[in-house]
Amino acid sequence: MGILGFGYDHCSDDYKLARITDYRIYVYSLRNGFWRKVKDFPEHCIHEVMGHTTQLNGAIHWLYFRYDAADWYSRSLEIAAFSLADEKLRKIPLPTSSNNCQLLVFEGCLYVHNLHDALWVMKEYGVYKSWTKLDIKVPFRNTLEPLGLLGNDEVLLLDHNRFSHEVW
Repeated sequence: MGILGFGYDHCSDDYKLARITDYRIYVYSLRNGFWRKVKDFPEHCIHEVMGHTTQLNGAIHWLYFRYDAADWYSRSLEIAAFSLADEKLRKIPLPTSSNNCQLLVFEGCLYVHNLHDALWVMKEYGVYKSWTKLDIKVPFRNTLEPLGLLGNDEVLLLDHNRFSHEVW
């Protein structure tokens, strides 16, 4: 079991598929035509990948749970970013301590939507202090995809389960 992420590496002019499974990352290069293991997660903790991947700024992003080796009941949700160019794994801190989040990419920015109806945007990629909480109340459903900000604290959402548009 695992998740897949697909993206374009502009440095090598190659499309790559990243597979995250068994606490390892494998990359398939369309140019080379084969899989290879490129990274293990740190051994001092166990990770549980959740949700789906998103691509932004040449990296594949996903949410994962990091468990504390000293306290197996303690876990924290984090964002992993896997760069397709240098094939390095980086951590991006979340703006919220909620363990029920959805990761989105919209208009060139990372968004985090948590269970408490908060929508956060990272206005400057990779800069923790740029996380900004939006005053838009959005119901939490992992089938929602933002289509546009309408102003007046409204966002246009597509609900993939309902095949309809809603304004919140």
